[in-house]
Amino acid sequence: MKTEAFLQALKSDTAAIIGAVKNDFYTLPDAILNHKPEVSTWSILECFAHLNLYNRYYLKAIEDALFLVEGPADQEVKTTWIGRKSISMMQPGNRKKQKTFKRMDPVHSTKDRTELDLFLRDQEKLMILLQKAERVNINAGKVPVEFFKMLKMNIGEALQFVIVHEQRHVLQAHTTLTGTHALKMPVLSI
Repeated sequence: MKTEAFLQALKSDTAAIIGAVKNDFYTLPDAILNHKPEVSTWSILECFAHLNLYNRYYLKAIEDALFLVEGPADQEVKTTWIGRKSISMMQPGNRKKQKTFKRMDPVHSTKDRTELDLFLRDQEKLMILLQKAERVNINAGKVPVEFFKMLKMNIGEALQFVIVHEQRHVLQAHTTLTGTHALKMPVLSI
């Protein structure tokens, strides 16, 4: 696939994520955003807190890599084994549970809706990075993998990894929301 089509697909995926957050989660009451259907699962806000931790690292690393590379821009997108493996593990369709690193695990914390604001702000930054990526060779720049910096993905893989990781956890937040329908909201008696 050529870079232009690849980046356009990633922009479309990012726009869908933004729409889901704004339409499905942003107006929910705090009780639902912090509710956990089971003790071992994350609340909706914990899903976004986890993504915010990853985005803090990857968006900066991608920005740094974009600064160091130049064109030609519209080439065939290439992949590395670490990129393919990382993206495959995070695909929303991959139902295998992935263990997160302790420093990236927001479990057992009460969060507030600023997690959603931060996430949406990161999505704006991601869109800007996707636009910058249109002007460079995304196969050239290297982005260190967060948990083991000696391993590196190229810029295109890192962008795709961030987005599939977000898709995975937005799906998890939707699943959590479905579980909260059993949560009874107090009814006013007159």
